[in-house]
Amino acid sequence: TIAFGDILVSIYLVILAVVDSGREKNYCQVKESWLTGNTCVVMGVLSTLGNHVSIFAMLTLSFFRLKTVVNYLWPRSLTRNHAIKIATVMVVGIVICAFVISTIPLVDGLKDYFVSKYYFPNRRGAFGDGSKKGVVVTLKDYNNATKFLPASEVESLSEGSSWEEIMNITTVLFDESSLAQDEKPYSFYSSHGVCLFNYLNEPTNSSFAFVISIITVNIVCFLAIIFSYVYIW
Repeated sequence: TIAFGDILVSIYLVILAVVDSGREKNYCQVKESWLTGNTCVVMGVLSTLGNHVSIFAMLTLSFFRLKTVVNYLWPRSLTRNHAIKIATVMVVGIVICAFVISTIPLVDGLKDYFVSKYYFPNRRGAFGDGSKKGVVVTLKDYNNATKFLPASEVESLSEGSSWEEIMNITTVLFDESSLAQDEKPYSFYSSHGVCLFNYLNEPTNSSFAFVISIITVNIVCFLAIIFSYVYIW
């Protein structure tokens, strides 16, 4: 399982090296399309999945070794089939836990927590920085000028509105310009050019609680591993 986690991280590094070799000279020109692209998302999932598979595998292995030291007869009491079942359950559990952690930020219903802004290639700069505030201001100004929708529908929008509400209005107002077809969200993994888990999160970000919880899990795993080997020693 640890080897599987290392393979995932290796795949991430290979993709990063290949992409870097082709975009190192024009990264600034393609930065936004790169950060909002599918490749960046896949890389973020691979690195996070690989890291946490390794962490959980080392934790499980440490506890297994600790148990065999405390009760050295326990492994001998297991039949071959029983041992295989235990190993299978542990491996599957490790992969599932790591997969959940790496994909939670991509759940469509959690966009308000993990999507900081949008990128609109066909209307570069029209929505400010692409944040909720920038998009809402543009929608209100555009609707005031065109009177396309009742004022009450647009004026009710604010920074506290959900992305679904904001993008629904955006689709209605700008559908003819194909804006709705090319809107690209900045995902949780888009905060870095190398598409890593966003550990350096600010307390004001809606994803801060998630980040702190994952950091806490990692710290607990680290302390548990240290305790196991100190006890064995």
